[in-house]
Amino acid sequence: MATATTTETRELLTNSRTASFRRCPRQHFYRYELAIRSTAERAPLRDGSAFHAGREAFAMTGDPDAALEAAAKWFADTGDIEITYARATILTLLTGYCWRWANDGFEHVAIELPFEVELLNPETGASSRTFNHAGKIDGIVRDGGRLMLYELKTTGEDILGDSYWMRLRIDPQISGYILAARALGHEVQGVIYDVVRKPSIRPHKATPMENRKFKKDGTLYANQRDTDETPEEYSDRLLADIQERPDFYYARREIPRLDDDIAGWMHDTWGTAKNLMDAKRLGRWPRYVSRMNCDYCEFASLCMQNITPTADDIPAGYEHAEPNQELKTE
Repeated sequence: MATATTTETRELLTNSRTASFRRCPRQHFYRYELAIRSTAERAPLRDGSAFHAGREAFAMTGDPDAALEAAAKWFADTGDIEITYARATILTLLTGYCWRWANDGFEHVAIELPFEVELLNPETGASSRTFNHAGKIDGIVRDGGRLMLYELKTTGEDILGDSYWMRLRIDPQISGYILAARALGHEVQGVIYDVVRKPSIRPHKATPMENRKFKKDGTLYANQRDTDETPEEYSDRLLADIQERPDFYYARREIPRLDDDIAGWMHDTWGTAKNLMDAKRLGRWPRYVSRMNCDYCEFASLCMQNITPTADDIPAGYEHAEPNQELKTE
């Protein structure tokens, strides 16, 4: 069992850091050792953070207006039409979410709960002298008398079938969170995943001039447009779709988490921590090159050009940044 942290200073090993090192040690080096990040805006992170902020406000107040206000703060008023569309998408999804789960019966015991607990050797029970396990739990709820971990996910994948849920079944993050919650005194019995699917419909755009076809009266055919759909029109259309098929957008399932799963997380995380210590000691951060890694890595432009920045020499397009942004409390 993990225990609450001592006052001794140790490095923080979060789920994001563990995943980064496993994905590609060179990526981990840039993000967690040099503590740099791209200055380019990352829309998926912004949109996910906005939805989480809105959900948190709704859980705390039960007020949809408070939820929308909290989410809207994540979108800068720059006049950029793509940001305006993104804002309309998130606020409409959040409106549907508040309608869908207005009477879910959950008692919210904790919301956005940060933690830092000792990382234990699964064989000896001794705590790591280098790392503490840290993170932020989306929530802890009481559901029908049971205390349950609550985890919010947003995804572009199908949530009606079983494939997405089967992957959540083996997601190691929650095993570590269950250990941490218990170390903090919350005897959680399992996890409830609350999943929100991003829309598959997109704003309608004006038909390009060269593709327009007109009727004899000079008007366009019904499947063509002379103007872009406004964010307000898109929001209305999306909300109507949500009301027509809410199960397409919102789902909650309880996923079992067994003692073997938790033991497996302890062994895997301890092993990753040892590998990370070796990499730090040797100063070796190999690349794991693949399309899935490189196409979505914010450091690809550095890595592919063999640019090796230092803490005092950061290339244009990058900046110093606290590695564990997810642990910050607003």
